[in-house]
Amino acid sequence: MASVGLMNQASVLNMDIGKVIVTVVLGLLLAGYIDYISGIELRVYPLYFLPICLAAWRFETRGVAMTIIASTTIWAGSNVAAGLQYSTPYILLINAMMQLVTFSIVGTLLRYSRVLLEEEKMLSSTDRMTGLFNSRGFYPLVQQAAAICKREQRPLTLAYIDLDNFKCVNDRFGHQRGDQLLHDVAGILKNALRASDIVARLGGDEFAVCLPETDRTQAAPVLERLRETLSRAFPAGECNVSASIGAVCWNTPPDEIDLMVSAADEVMYRVKAAGKNRVEITSASAS
Repeated sequence: MASVGLMNQASVLNMDIGKVIVTVVLGLLLAGYIDYISGIELRVYPLYFLPICLAAWRFETRGVAMTIIASTTIWAGSNVAAGLQYSTPYILLINAMMQLVTFSIVGTLLRYSRVLLEEEKMLSSTDRMTGLFNSRGFYPLVQQAAAICKREQRPLTLAYIDLDNFKCVNDRFGHQRGDQLLHDVAGILKNALRASDIVARLGGDEFAVCLPETDRTQAAPVLERLRETLSRAFPAGECNVSASIGAVCWNTPPDEIDLMVSAADEVMYRVKAAGKNRVEITSASAS
């Protein structure tokens, strides 16, 4: 089942983090050992930056803080063990605090850079108007879901949704009302579907929904209920907005996500040509 595949991926992720932890610990110990054998005259403290940078890039804030504290402790211990002496113990404490500040600056800056990068990545894959995924965010997630379903021999349904008479809303009531309508549609889609389903706005008034582990029989009532909800959600006087939904259930999902989206898009256009405000689902298998 797909859930098994997701659990396997989680195990791989945990194993990777475990390797990072081991690498950081070994890096700190190696830096401390080199610091010790190099004596008190050579300053090799930049070696500690390597495990700190790795920790800042992969760990959360608590893990980064623990790495910085460990780095400072190992640095001070290796220098004392190497024979470094001070006129008063307070000098060692002050130097350790300065080293802690230095390590903290490096770790904090890199951690902040990682957060900014993740935020930028999230924004680049999200439709700002609706908060749904855009095509850049949608396609990789569908690719992953399709690969899992294909490996586990489970079906996958992909639906293409086009709002009927949406242009009329913009023309009669203005783009601000049209934008609000799109935002409302996004809320309906998110509330009506499972957390495991993938929802995106692909552009204009067109949306896509990926239903992993869902065959044609299971998808039909879900999409029909979604169509009814969308049709009831908007005032009758506002251009009779409704939804035309075309979907393809793949018994064996293909590797080409473009093919899946195009196939669902074609079914949706058949619905539009036949009178709109309807759901049509076909079945297919990867060749």
